[in-house]
Order: sequence, then C-alpha cells, then structure tokens
Amino acid sequence: MSRNPYVDRSLVLKKIGYSGYADYLKSVAWEGIRYQVLISAPTCSARCGKLATEIHHEKYNRATLEGKTLKYLHPVCRKCHERIEFDPETGKKLTPRQATKRLFELASEKKKTRRNAKADSSVAREALEVRRKLFPATTLPCPDMPELFYIRGILRNRFPHIDQVRTIALLKKAHLAGVTLENLRDLALDCFCWSNWLSGIDLEIEKVRKSASVAS
Repeated sequence: MSRNPYVDRSLVLKKIGYSGYADYLKSVAWEGIRYQVLISAPTCSARCGKLATEIHHEKYNRATLEGKTLKYLHPVCRKCHERIEFDPETGKKLTPRQATKRLFELASEKKKTRRNAKADSSVAREALEVRRKLFPATTLPCPDMPELFYIRGILRNRFPHIDQVRTIALLKKAHLAGVTLENLRDLALDCFCWSNWLSGIDLEIEKVRKSASVAS
C-alpha cells in the first residue's frame, strides 16, 4: 500500500471489481451500505442538528468498502462534510484521518446535557420518518428493527465512537430478551458514556430475567 489513502482506495476498489470510486458510488452495494448508515443515524455526526445526507469515510479498507463493518462510516450533512474535508486556511483536501479528527473536534464542541439529548432525539425521530419514505424498510429482518435503528441513532449522535454493528446487535439481543423499546430509549438518553450504556443493557436484561423467574 502507498502512503496516499486515495491511491490505496483505488487499489482496493479494483480488487473487488470496480473501475474507480465514481463507479463504486453508483453501485447497488454502496446504496445498501448508505441506507444502513443513514437509517440508523439520521442526523449529522458533527452535532449541528441537521439531517445527514452524505457519508464520511474514516477509512477506505476493504471491510468498510464491502460493508462488512460500518464503524468507519460517519453520516454528515453537506455543509459539515465540506467543512471537515478541506483545510480552512489553505483549502487543501485533507486525508480521511485528518478529516475524521476535525469531525470529532466539531462534535466535542457541543457536549450533551440530557435536555439537549432529548432535543436531538426529536430531530432524529423526524429524520427517521424521512428515511422511511426514502428507503422503504421492506428488507429489515423484523418489525421493530426501524425502532432499534432509531435508538442506535440516538447513541451514535451522543457518542460518535461507538461500534455501530455491536450496538445494534446488543439492542436486538436486549429486545428479544424482553426489554421494552421504551426502556431502551430511556437508557440511550440517560447513559453518560458508552461503558455506562453497556452496563445498563446488561442490567436491563437481568431485570427481565429476574422478573420472569419470579413470575414462574
């Protein structure tokens, strides 16, 4: 691999059957990946409060380009995407790593209180309705998956570094175990960090199990 991430991107894309990045962005595969990211995190990762319409790549490795992982894909609005992609002083295009650093810096400037998190969840709810119209959820595995994606969107906007694949898996596991959607939403709004949310998920599942054992 070269030291130029965009050259490396082209090499990876050729290996998986694309002539270039423009060809890749027109593909059905990318449309599916884009759908998963935008439906799960409807608002801009820079926390500007706007609807996310584009995807910023933190990395262009094969797993990301093939959609095997979503952790390096960040939903952004057009204005914030342009803001993080170019150096404000020189106008020079930044590397994906540098652009991601700028994205996290923007997000960290707007730290959340519980009130702000609730306000953001309202924006996310409205954005999700738009997403549902743009992308009919006919391929989702169960009726409650859109709601679980919405809850993951709340977490994604509060804690940009979360592992999205792991988060949706844990939400699904908790819901199948009997944790209500309302409790999952409340936990997403009440937790103060990623590790606190992980502990909360385990606690909610344990509560359900204890209730079931008492009832039996």
